[in-house]
Amino acid sequence: MANPPNQLADRSAAVTIVKCEVCLKDIPRSEAKSPEAQDYLIYFCGLDCYDRWNQSSDKSTGGEL
Repeated sequence: MANPPNQLADRSAAVTIVKCEVCLKDIPRSEAKSPEAQDYLIYFCGLDCYDRWNQSSDKSTGGEL
């Protein structure tokens, strides 16, 4: 009799991992914050990294959108 498949292993194989844009931490895509633009997505592990990215983005563009 064959062993039943490991459901936990099956679930973990289906998880898509992305990297936070700021700290490069591996995070599940389902848990990531992702502001969308027309041609790309940027993932963040949380609001702290998003705020850091947003502040550095404002400085590089002079605060203009």
